[in-house]
Amino acid sequence: LNKDLIESPEGTFIKKMIINLSVIVKPNGKLPLVGDVDNGKILLLSGYNDKSHLDLINLGYVLFKSSDLKHIYKKFSPISLLLMGPEEVKSVDSLEFYEPKKKVIYYENSGYILLRDGWGDKSSYLFGDLGNFGPQNAPHSHSGISNIILSYNGKDILIDSGTKSYNRSMKERNYFRSSIAHNVISIDNKNQAKPLSWFAWTKKPKTSRKVMESNDLIQILCNHNGYSGFLVQRLILVSKNLKSIVIK
Repeated sequence: LNKDLIESPEGTFIKKMIINLSVIVKPNGKLPLVGDVDNGKILLLSGYNDKSHLDLINLGYVLFKSSDLKHIYKKFSPISLLLMGPEEVKSVDSLEFYEPKKKVIYYENSGYILLRDGWGDKSSYLFGDLGNFGPQNAPHSHSGISNIILSYNGKDILIDSGTKSYNRSMKERNYFRSSIAHNVISIDNKNQAKPLSWFAWTKKPKTSRKVMESNDLIQILCNHNGYSGFLVQRLILVSKNLKSIVIK
């Protein structure tokens, strides 16, 4: 690892990416399977079937000596020891440990919202996809506007289909990115947009969204016009402790 890059613009950007990853991952360390996400990895820091990203986050913690990452992985990964060496791993022992106070995070540009009641592996977690289809032909988008992903006490309750395979069959490809494979409304078993090819959609819907926060309640409102003649609206009422969720 090139430690000289840590203070460079590239290093700063990578650090932000890893911190953002630590915020988005579910309590089990895996990414929410939004769109074509499959938790695949270019650099296998652990076993091929281990879909957790905690080893990468822990490596970033040691590499950047960042307290912002200590909360997500309280024990050291063997990968960090192997790549950084025992002295570097030991050097972060004295870093202050704290958990982020902010447990409701809304990415307004992308339309992603995250709620959690804690940062441990037994925490509860909700992820909402309120965003538009992607730019141009939206090659990696799925027909799941207003889809939610829920983990309760660390266990998956509501999931996203993600992507099993890109090219086994067109039928399989279309199913995994369809509305009926997500927990959203589908009218006449149709999608919010029209599949054009393996990696393209047409007739993409327009979306509007609003997130309102009070002392102990989050109100999530999402509208889209993906079905001709209809305005589809979903209202999600979530208590901040994730003990109560109402979907209208």
